[in-house]
Amino acid sequence: MIEDGPFGFKNVNVEGQAEQSDSLLNFVKELAHLRRERIEIGGGLCNVLACGSEHVLAHHYKSEHAPLVLLHNLTDRPQRIDLSLPAGVKSLDDLFGGETPSLNGGRLTMELEPYGLRWLGRRR
Repeated sequence: MIEDGPFGFKNVNVEGQAEQSDSLLNFVKELAHLRRERIEIGGGLCNVLACGSEHVLAHHYKSEHAPLVLLHNLTDRPQRIDLSLPAGVKSLDDLFGGETPSLNGGRLTMELEPYGLRWLGRRR
């Protein structure tokens, strides 16, 4: 247990994190909830997508339920993404991570903030 300093238990704890909507605790809780809700993960075929940046993991879960595209910037710098959407994907909503990017002619082009992520799919 860390007792002193900026990461000591008096400064960083569940009680304090639970009260902050933008805390790491609430981020992980929301992500875990969404992961359990999206049966495409674990039940669908997963493919890595070329996105124009070697620093971004882009992958697509294809299932009979709905498409799911996940984007993860693994660096401390913004990354430009330009990817072709998988066949049959016409629209995507932001499920986690920020605003819904615009789709144009079967392509998704956007800038992903440092260490940013987007989970895109169809709302239920």
